[in-house]
Order: sequence, then structure tokens, then C-alpha cells
Amino acid sequence: MSQFTRKSNEGFAWTPHQATNGLFTAAVTDSTPDLKDDYDVVVIGAGFSGLVAARDISRHARVLLLDARDRIGGRTWTASVFGEELEMGGTWVHWNQPHVYTEIHRYGLQKNLKISTGAVAGDAVYYNHAGNAKKMNPQEFDDRSNAVTDAFFNIDGLKLQDYLPRPHEPLRHPELYAKYDKLSVQDRLDQLEFSDEDKSFMATLAGGFGLSHPRDVGFMEAANWFALVGGTNPGINEHCSKYKLGEGGTTSLARAIFEDFSGDFASNSIVAKIFQSSAEVMITLKDGRAIHSRYCVSTIPLNVLKKVDFDPPLSQLKREASDIGMVTLGSKYHFQFSDKQPPFFAGASPQSAFGFSFSDHDTPSGQTLAIGFGNTGHVKEFRNAQEVIGSYQKLFPHRINLQGYAIHDWRTDPFAESAWCTFRPSFASKYLKSLQESHGRRLFMASADWADGWRGFIDGAIEQGTRNAVSVIGLLRKGEESRARL
Repeated sequence: MSQFTRKSNEGFAWTPHQATNGLFTAAVTDSTPDLKDDYDVVVIGAGFSGLVAARDISRHARVLLLDARDRIGGRTWTASVFGEELEMGGTWVHWNQPHVYTEIHRYGLQKNLKISTGAVAGDAVYYNHAGNAKKMNPQEFDDRSNAVTDAFFNIDGLKLQDYLPRPHEPLRHPELYAKYDKLSVQDRLDQLEFSDEDKSFMATLAGGFGLSHPRDVGFMEAANWFALVGGTNPGINEHCSKYKLGEGGTTSLARAIFEDFSGDFASNSIVAKIFQSSAEVMITLKDGRAIHSRYCVSTIPLNVLKKVDFDPPLSQLKREASDIGMVTLGSKYHFQFSDKQPPFFAGASPQSAFGFSFSDHDTPSGQTLAIGFGNTGHVKEFRNAQEVIGSYQKLFPHRINLQGYAIHDWRTDPFAESAWCTFRPSFASKYLKSLQESHGRRLFMASADWADGWRGFIDGAIEQGTRNAVSVIGLLRKGEESRARL
């Protein structure tokens, strides 16, 4: 992992011997020397939305890509921890995710796919219901979970494909969508006649989409995830937690796109204000520097929009949406076991500190690395190893031995304030269309947080970056045609 030679100021790792703030990664990127004050287009944010938009637009115009961090990748980056490549944010990809797989194939990275072991048929399933952790037969767990899942999505005599036939067009039938978007996952579970434990299995899965209590996660959010994967639990495992990039991880894809970009880049550039007139956009940074452009693509995440001064102000719906925000305020941890574990999945009812965990891979020296997802509002301080490990232990009926963990705490990250995007009940039907709209004629809004298809995934980020790049390129071409006629 010789490419992991530079240290980001982000990320945290703990071992019994030391705690480390800041992790090594290939994502750290220097600013272009001698930046200008005027560009055709400024792209705010070097996550996958911004990277793709900047690359595509730079083939037609002078582009500045800027980011508040010291690295590229946004909510997705690969770090070197415990001698292993660990994904600190977005991770899993699939060939049925059209936008990201196009990019993976474009740069020849499909040969680097590898598997998270716990997403395949595991040897062990552990489940903690109401504080009682036990080992379950994997087939029994699957059979009971699948029965609840089938009933959960068959509602009012309609199957999933009846009310969400085209998951990449979620609002195709807006009235029908809004009808079921009013429900939370918990509302739907309350309508079903299953045991509390069986319902808990579904609550773990669907609530896990938002790392939140099922009452805070929209039913149609869960429906959209399932519609994208064919409506089954095995489909969720296959598409959402099985395949990931090796040989540099997601940062290898981010770097490939970045190296295909021909404009300027500015790191550690925090946007304070975006002013738009009939003739230009002016971006003012926190340090006072002003940058002028004809157009701007903002990839600022939903929960952070409210922290930026927009002039003129964002629409009322956009402001409301950012004030409400998304629900995914939990945490993703990497745990290093002291020994080798069988491939496993561990889950718990929504009241637990950790919602679920699964094995990821084994090191050459025979230690298992696992990924654990902490629910919103539980583990308060990720640096408190006693609290973190004690909470994680409750997923298992037996004693586990850990020798380290690593995390990027997206909840407290000032440039994210959340992990991936999950909406509350009624949120998409009221705000999704507005969030996708440009702000005026010159400011375009691109983020995985309001993607149509794989919202909250790398694929959704690229969907939005690509779509908004097409819009900006079209306007640039119209401007060139107008000047040519003069």
C-alpha cells in the first residue's frame, strides 16, 4: 500500500497502545498553484458528484473544483489502518448500479472487485432481541426474515413492483408514492401480524438503512432500496454489502476520475457564501477570497446547506428540507478481532447501540476485520474505547476479543453532518423534486442525497454529477452559439 503515503487530518483509530487522529490515504490532494479568480464553472465539493461533474465540464470550459477537506472523495475514502485498506465511508458497488459501474469499467477497475465475507452465506448469525443475544441457525434466520420481508412490501393488495415499478423514477406516480410515503417503517410493521422478534428482524434491516429507529425511516425509503435489488433480502446483500473495490479501494476510482479532470483544484477551501446575479456566480470562501464564474455546480450535502449563505436565498422547500435533514446520524466502525472469526452477521433490535455488523475479511496473519454500524443517538463519544467496545460486545452471546477499531465520525463532520442519505416519512414526496432543481439560472445542485435511484450511494452521487454536468455543458454551448452569431 505504498500509495497511502500522506496523512489526512480526518479519521480516527484506536488500539490498546495508542489513539490516532488522522489516517494515511491516497486521497490527500494539493491545490493547484496560482489559482485564478475567474472561471467558466466552479464545482463545489470533490466527492463523486463533484468529481464527475468537474471532469465532464472541463472538456468544454475552464473549471475550478474546490473542496473544504484536505482530500478528494467526499463521504467516500480509503485509509490504511492496521496494515489494511479500510473504507471509511461509502464502500459497496455492483454492476447493477449503472452509473458507478460505468465509471469502474471506464478505468478498468472491475478486475479489482473483492467480497465482504459476511455478505455471503455466513457460518454464524447472532441476534440480540430485547437485550438477549443468541446464536441462530442461518437458514432459520433467513426463512423468518424473508417471510416478514415479503409481507412487509405487499400492501393493500399491491406488490412492490405495482407501486414502485421504476425505482429510478420514484415519483413517476406521485399520488401513489405520496400515499405510502406517509408511512414509517414502524407504521408498516405495526400493521403486520408477526411475533415481536420476527418484526425485529425487519426493523433491523429497514431501520438499518438509516441507522435509526424504524419510526424515523420512511417506508418508501425501504421500498426503494428493495425495488432496486429485485425485492429480496438476498438482493440487498448482493447489491449493498458484498462487492467493493480492492487495490486502492474507492479512492482508486476517485483518483482515476480526478486524473481525468483537466481544470484547477483547491483543497481546504470552505465555502461561506454563494451570490448569484443575472451575469455570474460569486463564491466567497471562509478566508475571504472571492471566485467568479459563469456557472456553479454545488454538491454541498443536504444537512450542510443551511450553513451556507445563499444570495438570493434558497427556495422555501430547499431551506425546509435542509432544516429537517436526513436521519442517518449513526456511525460506521471497523473492528479488528484478535483472532479469526467464521464469516458472520450480527444484528440487534432498534433500541441497541449497534444495529448490525458483519465480517469483512481476514488479514494474512489470521485476524478478522468486521464492520459495525452504530445506531443514531447511542455511542456518544467514538474516542471512548470502553464505551464503543462494550456496546459492540452486546451483539454477541459470547466474549469477543478486539485489538483495535477505526472510524470517520460523519455525525460530527462539519462538511457532512450525516452518513449516507435516508429520508423520513413524507420527505421525498414533498422535497425531492425541489432539491433536484437548479437555484436560479446559474447554480446547479448535485448530490447523492437527492438522487432518483441509488440515493445515498456512490451510484447516486455519479447520477447527479453526470446529470448536472449535461445541463451546464448545454448552457455553455448555447452561449458559444450566441457569441458566434454576433
